[in-house]
Amino acid sequence: MDADYLRRSLGAEPLTVLGLQPGLRRARQEGRCPRPEDLDDASPLRVVAEHVRPADHHRRTARLHELHFKLAQKDWVRSAHGDVSGQVSRAQ
Repeated sequence: MDADYLRRSLGAEPLTVLGLQPGLRRARQEGRCPRPEDLDDASPLRVVAEHVRPADHHRRTARLHELHFKLAQKDWVRSAHGDVSGQVSRAQ
């Protein structure tokens, strides 16, 4: 089970686990991202929401830019999408 894998990999108990749910399977089969209303049990989402802290806007923006430029250099990104480094301004 994935929860056992997470426990072993993290060396700790995960905050929560979103188990197998028919609504998730249906969303996957329909080729779409699952929505909260697809969940039979949304309590794991509530657990995560209770522990999430809003990120500082400037720090979040800087990290997103950093991630974008890092991924833009990957061969698989360049092969699939070309040079995407110009899609985001380096100025912050």
